[in-house]
Amino acid sequence: MTRPPLTEGLPHTSEREPGRTAYSTDGCRCDECRDANAACYRGRRTGEVRQAVAPKSETEEWKAESACRSHPEVDFFPDRGEDTDAAKRICAGCTVRRECLTYALTTPVERNGIWGGTSGRERRKLTLASIEGCPLPPIVYAAEAIAATRAKQSAAAKARKAATPPAPRQPKEIVHGTTAGYRAHLRRYELACDECREAHRAKRHAAYLRSKARRQAEAEAIAATVVEIGPRRETGRILEGASR
Repeated sequence: MTRPPLTEGLPHTSEREPGRTAYSTDGCRCDECRDANAACYRGRRTGEVRQAVAPKSETEEWKAESACRSHPEVDFFPDRGEDTDAAKRICAGCTVRRECLTYALTTPVERNGIWGGTSGRERRKLTLASIEGCPLPPIVYAAEAIAATRAKQSAAAKARKAATPPAPRQPKEIVHGTTAGYRAHLRRYELACDECREAHRAKRHAAYLRSKARRQAEAEAIAATVVEIGPRRETGRILEGASR
């Protein structure tokens, strides 16, 4: 199914400059924006998205004033799980933080590294429109975020505990005449009743009889499987297990 042809010569209706509306949904249908979007879609299919849009300039003047240039020992592209607070503290005192963040959010978007005091995960929630003419988002440090999360969880747990106090534990009723009742008497540090003692004594006696029967069966099995060993002698054969 082919799309219907578009009317050429439509005016530019987007707030962005013409030819920069790739990856956008502002709906501009001018010739330059249509060409940029078409190049973007072709790049998605061929894996050449960065060549489909106008590349960002690498000669911005603000880069010469960035604070990170004077701290080469700090890693601004840490791996997952590594510390990012050191780089963010340098960004907090940088005078061109807004330009740096704008550069990172401009297509093609910088997905890795610390730019303008934000990580790649934090920049996913930002757009150029959200920072233009607005205060920059506060810098979130990992140590402070972890401490705040733990404090919030602790406060929530204390609130739940204060709102629903535990009910007093009621002791279960003793079933007399059973071994479970005998153990319940012992847990309460009290003397067992006659019925529970008799049930406990009967259970111990039954266990003793079973053990005695098992030992007797084992002895009979051993006696039935006695084999002859050793050489013949004048007095007879030497049998395993036989008394001498």
